[in-house]
Amino acid sequence: MSSFGTSYDSVSLPIRQAALGYISGTLEEWPTLDKELRKHGVVLPSSTRSDICRKACLRIIKEHG
Repeated sequence: MSSFGTSYDSVSLPIRQAALGYISGTLEEWPTLDKELRKHGVVLPSSTRSDICRKACLRIIKEHG
């Protein structure tokens, strides 16, 4: 599933997966996503729910558009 040449392609897989709603639970359960969010300057508590992480990831993708 590729959207070749779009802002979606310019972010890491964990960011894309979270934006699509493929994660559940809290950020503590997704250390790779936490690391990727931090690369984009987004620092969230480890107790952050997946729906909040999804919103942050969607914002990151939008900013790369």
